[in-house]
Amino acid sequence: MLATAVIGLLGLCFQSKAIESIYLWVLLISTILVIIFTAFVFAVLPKDTANGTWQKSQNGYWLNQFSPSLQKALVNSRDWFIIESCLFDLHICNLQLQHQSNYHRYLQLGCCRPPNRCGLVQNGTYWVVPKSGLASQDEECVNWRDAWNGECFDCDSCKAGYLAEYQQHWQTEKVLHMATVVFLVIASVFACLAFRDDHETRDAYKMSYPNYRQASTVHPRYLSSV
Repeated sequence: MLATAVIGLLGLCFQSKAIESIYLWVLLISTILVIIFTAFVFAVLPKDTANGTWQKSQNGYWLNQFSPSLQKALVNSRDWFIIESCLFDLHICNLQLQHQSNYHRYLQLGCCRPPNRCGLVQNGTYWVVPKSGLASQDEECVNWRDAWNGECFDCDSCKAGYLAEYQQHWQTEKVLHMATVVFLVIASVFACLAFRDDHETRDAYKMSYPNYRQASTVHPRYLSSV
């Protein structure tokens, strides 16, 4: 957006048709991309609230509540490796953070607490298998059993927590995102109208004064001799 504004300002200052055309195309393409992206996100997000989605996902099939398109876009293997590194650096499972802040609530619940059906018990900052063994031998519980430092960033529950956080962000900021789309559409319309009116004015001026370019390039010596 800043780059688009700079291009528009340069076109206005230098009265350059080429720069103005670039600005108009950049603005139109940016508006179209924002509209497509916003529509895509709202189309693939669960229709329920983030909390409702999280509650439904705890049936053991953590990612089933989220569309395959959303999973592919956000928690694919390549991007998840980067996200996992960020979560580790944030110390998302720090106990003090869990007790004092709900800002990453779903991440904390998904990445830092194993499902109740696994039967793991907490020992300080770790989750350990009781003497009776795991209550469930499904893949998620096995991953939690082998998790290091009480964190399981590779578990589906952690990915579900991340998706729930993403859903909550978009639902909370829905008005802001829609306002941004409306603003870009209005700005694009006004830019197109201004561009058209400006060039119509220039063309009308050229037709009224067909020799204005020659007059503007007359040598000063000639003018002084007249």
